[in-house]
Amino acid sequence: MDILFSQWRRYYAQIPWRSGAFDEVALTGALATQERARNAFEQHQKRGGSKTIGFCCSIVHADFMADFFSTRGVRSTAIHSGVTSAPRVTALEQLRSGALDIVFAVDILNEGVDLPEIDSILMLRPTESAIIWLQQFGRGLRLSDGKTHLTVIDYIGNHRIFLTKARALLALSEGDRSVALALESIRRGDLTFPAGCEVTYELEALDLLLRLLRSTGKGDALEAFYEDFRQRHGARPTALEVFHAGFDPRSNGHGEGSLSSDTCTIWTRVKLKFCGVTTRSFMHFRLRH
Repeated sequence: MDILFSQWRRYYAQIPWRSGAFDEVALTGALATQERARNAFEQHQKRGGSKTIGFCCSIVHADFMADFFSTRGVRSTAIHSGVTSAPRVTALEQLRSGALDIVFAVDILNEGVDLPEIDSILMLRPTESAIIWLQQFGRGLRLSDGKTHLTVIDYIGNHRIFLTKARALLALSEGDRSVALALESIRRGDLTFPAGCEVTYELEALDLLLRLLRSTGKGDALEAFYEDFRQRHGARPTALEVFHAGFDPRSNGHGEGSLSSDTCTIWTRVKLKFCGVTTRSFMHFRLRH
């Protein structure tokens, strides 16, 4: 299995974020462009296999990509819930038989598809959910006669949601410190994967991910979890959600023993956030009472 993470020079931070996801219209406008499609086409020509699924962010995006690839000699179609979709069963059967090279899809192939012949996947959209990303990833993990490996081509942008992919792939804990340590290990070549697996982060993508990280002190995991949760869901996490994320006030979240003074400070600051009280008003309350 080969996984390539490539940087894309698109300012995702400027795309509106609503209800835990990028605005679909604005995201489509950013992704359905000649420049980005050309880059995806070149990556696929260089690294892709003979039976590919491309995951897109919208119907417009999927149709655009299918047309772009088709006009360049790659037998392509798009399947989705819109009226311009190809028949789903027919398209997948043509992909299985080799009559099609690539199928671009929107949401409907995340799960429940038995197509073990898939040997490459194009992740052409940001994915807010680690579960959905792993489901899409898993479309190509089935064994099949004559299939030697799976190639996954994914894109990294300048938004913290892309850290979700690194956490999911590398089985990292919440917070930025674990991500920082893993990415530095990748840069040094110290991180090993099971036999037959290769994960490649282009240097530009690696640098971009590192720039997205917040403070990576030992006690920052809970605070980073809180900030990311609130950004994704628009609400503070409950105590149970914090507990299920693996946080214990008796440790600093990285298996490094009991609370340090820095970690105590983090827990105090995050406790104030959970209570909806700012540090300034808390200090004012203490002074008055």
